[in-house]
Amino acid sequence: MSSNSTFPLTGFRKSYLASTHPWYYNPNPQLWSVMSDYLLSILGPVAAYWLLSSFFEILDRGDWEWLRKYKIHESSEVTSRNRVTKRQVVTAVILQQAIQITLGYFWMDPTTKTGGPISTHILRMETLAPTIFRSLEALVGRRAAAFLWLHKAEELVYYVYWWAIPLAQLLFGFFLIDTWQYFLHRAMHMNTFLYKTFHSWHHRLYVPYSYGALYNHPAEGFILDSCGAVIAEWLSGMSLRQATLLFTIATFKTVDDHCGYSLPFDPLQWFTGNSSDYHDIHHQVIGIKSNFSQPFFVHWDVLLGTRMTRQDIEARKKLKPAETKSS
Repeated sequence: MSSNSTFPLTGFRKSYLASTHPWYYNPNPQLWSVMSDYLLSILGPVAAYWLLSSFFEILDRGDWEWLRKYKIHESSEVTSRNRVTKRQVVTAVILQQAIQITLGYFWMDPTTKTGGPISTHILRMETLAPTIFRSLEALVGRRAAAFLWLHKAEELVYYVYWWAIPLAQLLFGFFLIDTWQYFLHRAMHMNTFLYKTFHSWHHRLYVPYSYGALYNHPAEGFILDSCGAVIAEWLSGMSLRQATLLFTIATFKTVDDHCGYSLPFDPLQWFTGNSSDYHDIHHQVIGIKSNFSQPFFVHWDVLLGTRMTRQDIEARKKLKPAETKSS
């Protein structure tokens, strides 16, 4: 059975794909009527940064009794231990976001057409179908692939096109950002010149808080955060709307990692060990050469032996008295 004859997009199959689409599909040329998708991809992450930061700032100022058990540090430590004022932090973040907006303005393509009728997507699915069938043959064998294709071809193409590929692109984007940031971040700590000149700015915050997430030297912010995001978008082959989602999730996660709270009801801390508590260890003296992974997962720390947990810290504390006693 040839792959060219197994998927004629006629009759029921074409009707199925023309009438079935995921909840996120939007045929309009703009997701938001007041702003083009191009501008949304540039300004959306900035808005997301201050939106989530404002939420945590409200929690900080409320200082509710029930919330205190979730705070990683006492509120007084923010002013007593940090070496930079909040005004300086806000100024530096605004500067970094101005650079980020400028990069996005020139990098993102304003002529990219988004949305579009479902018929456009059917043509793309038709082009993709032979590749899906060949992949199916490689996975389950020719006979089983032919049987599945005969009975489930339209559903297979639908789920691969609308869900498997976009999800794979998003996860690959996460992986690329994590990889870029891990190795550059680690280099910033291991090289004395890079640390003193650039990265020491960020570590003036011994007690992180939400809107200090992007408090960096401008050069570091551009290379580590902004360039890492656009490289991930480019290599993963994302559409403009996918890129907006990637940038926004990365922004939310970065803010959340610096929020100063270990919240059991925070969805950004459910799916990965790279949480605000994990990153807080990195901001302390004991963990400054550990926990370089950011913002999504911790696989590079695990694989390369730079992971430190609260249990590791407790074990070190117990070990110190024993060493002192034996000496």
